[in-house]
Amino acid sequence: SIKTKVEGRKVIVEAKQEDRQPDGDFHTRELRKSYELPEHADAAHLASYVTPNNMLVIEVPIKNPEAERRLEQATDNTQRLAQFGLYRDPFFDYTGFLGGSDFQPVIVDKGNNQKQLELTVGMKDYKP
Repeated sequence: SIKTKVEGRKVIVEAKQEDRQPDGDFHTRELRKSYELPEHADAAHLASYVTPNNMLVIEVPIKNPEAERRLEQATDNTQRLAQFGLYRDPFFDYTGFLGGSDFQPVIVDKGNNQKQLELTVGMKDYKP
């Protein structure tokens, strides 16, 4: 039997194996091993399972405080994102794009009470 549990910032694996012989003799092996969780691990959502080839797999999601902060900022700043309207892609990082140093919108005064929006977008890593 294998059991995993979380204590503080550690995940603990406990395993026990018992081999019984037909003559009544047996031997038992026990294992207890602890592992430190990564810094931003979400221990409340830890999952463990044994694969068909008897390998223990432990999965724990990693929170990304910076990405979560940017997501909050995008949610709070709907006016800035409203320009994309119904065509917003749910997987595109609008906040990262708009707030990144490579995206620089500038309103330029062209005189005669006319203004023009100029956009500068870095294309260094662009792949169509």
